[in-house]
Amino acid sequence: MKRKWYLGLLVISICILLTGCTIGGPSQEKEKTPSGGSTGSQTSDKIEITEAKLKEAVIVDQNDVKVTAKSINYDGYFGPEIKLLIENNSNQDITVQTESFSINGIMMDPIFSEDVAMGKKANVEISIDNEDLELAKIGAIQDIEFSLVFFDPDSYDDLFQVDGIHLSTDATSYQQEYNTDGFLAVDQNGVKIYVLKLVDEDSVLGTSIYLYVQNDSSKDITVDVEDFSINGFMIDAIFATDILQGKKVYSDILILDEDLEKNDIKEIKDVELKFDVYDTESFDEIFKTDIVKVNF
Repeated sequence: MKRKWYLGLLVISICILLTGCTIGGPSQEKEKTPSGGSTGSQTSDKIEITEAKLKEAVIVDQNDVKVTAKSINYDGYFGPEIKLLIENNSNQDITVQTESFSINGIMMDPIFSEDVAMGKKANVEISIDNEDLELAKIGAIQDIEFSLVFFDPDSYDDLFQVDGIHLSTDATSYQQEYNTDGFLAVDQNGVKIYVLKLVDEDSVLGTSIYLYVQNDSSKDITVDVEDFSINGFMIDAIFATDILQGKKVYSDILILDEDLEKNDIKEIKDVELKFDVYDTESFDEIFKTDIVKVNF
């Protein structure tokens, strides 16, 4: 069971630099210009989100712990907040966290970890980052799915977990669109991976290559990258993402500034990499791609 510790939060203001590029394997290259792309000018991902309402519902009632989903607050510091009431009537302190969280079928990492002493109650919020909603083009929160995990805050021993929590709002007519404004780099075994954009301005840690991954396979999968190079120089890119079956995710390959400086890379012209897809539970490899080349 994963443990999430939010010791700090880096808020990255993203300005987008998007150019035409080519993508292809070693035997074939396809050239395409993304719709809505730019040639160096900054573009905005800002969207207006409809403030859909959530009906109050008890989502956990076991082991003397009760959790009630109360409402959605759209004026949170980072973005919308799902307001919960946790009632700990057990004989021990607990810590509560989320796993496998998705909105409208799109997985994301909300901000949430809460300690509740025995015999106490807590009004808490699952915080969603506006930037995640903007990247995913979510105009209304329609469906929310997640798990809640409960463990001992001192020993970290697992207490119990509730999977398959599903909340729906009154945005019943909303139709979610998915951001595939990029290049289809992988289409294999029910898995599609699109390269969306390169973000290399106003970043705190480095440069990001944003991806959209769609898992229509019958397994929960993890995707990472191997043999990653920029302009012919091998780089240790930071990337791994889990996608439940039937879900989508927007994630980014992070390239640290120090790695670019070490190799005297002032402009990213081309990237080569392999995508490795494996079963999240068994770690068995499902497939690995040939080299994918991206020219920026």
